[in-house]
Amino acid sequence: MAGHSRHGVMRGNDPNLEDFVNDYLLLSDNDSEPEINVPSEGEDSSENETSDDEMPVPVARPASWNWKLCPNKPIEIPFTGKVGLNAIVDRKLGNNCTEYDVFLEFLGVDFWEMVVKETNGYAASHPDRPSNWRDVTTDEMKLYFSLCILMSQHKKSNLNDYWTKRRVIASPIFGETMSRDRFKIISRYLHFSSIEDPSDKLRKIRTIIDYILHKFQSVFTPGKEIAIDESLMAFRGRLPFIQFNPSKRARFGIKIYKLCDSKTGYCHKFKIYVGKETDAAGGDTGMNISE
Repeated sequence: MAGHSRHGVMRGNDPNLEDFVNDYLLLSDNDSEPEINVPSEGEDSSENETSDDEMPVPVARPASWNWKLCPNKPIEIPFTGKVGLNAIVDRKLGNNCTEYDVFLEFLGVDFWEMVVKETNGYAASHPDRPSNWRDVTTDEMKLYFSLCILMSQHKKSNLNDYWTKRRVIASPIFGETMSRDRFKIISRYLHFSSIEDPSDKLRKIRTIIDYILHKFQSVFTPGKEIAIDESLMAFRGRLPFIQFNPSKRARFGIKIYKLCDSKTGYCHKFKIYVGKETDAAGGDTGMNISE
């Protein structure tokens, strides 16, 4: 009785037919299938006929596979950087440095002179400035920024409350450092950059960003374990690139890409997101790890 093969070919009792079927199965299991040429209309089919001597020889499968154990070792690039403070900065600070010394290492004399120059120049370009305006000095600018930092730690409902004389809510340090009117007039003419490139959404602070980035990369060298992530700096002012992220504590703010040292948390480089044109992967506007 004839049976079915796994290819659906009927097998009979004829031994010649059995051999032919076996040869066919070996050929069909091979990776390369024989090409069948169909003669076109008007073409002599006798030219395409193949004799028995030209039939392809069946190829048998290998009896077994030879497996080899090849250890997969990833290529390790040796880390050659010298982690820690820059040697020049380390010698300059010494062993008895204070927090203020470290602060001035990041925001040095050239930084304060740049801000003072931009602020005084911006005020001079306004003919309607108040008659009591006088140019800001570097020491006065440092006092102004110190009060701004203190305000972020000691928050009040409005600006005037920092200079109030009511004993229950008074903060004498503000009045002793700078008068309220002087603080307000410096805030009015505070200026950081004179760049007029309309395509740069950060042109008002571009000079400051470039300065701080240079300091972050030159003062301290991170280790080989680094992390790249994004953070949201709380801000609810008027900016076209304000981001909303309900998973963040701030929810509304400015998104910043950061490259930080995993052990110390030191920020080595950052990139402020200003819209779709911001490329965090590379290029002139991106964050290149190799830099």
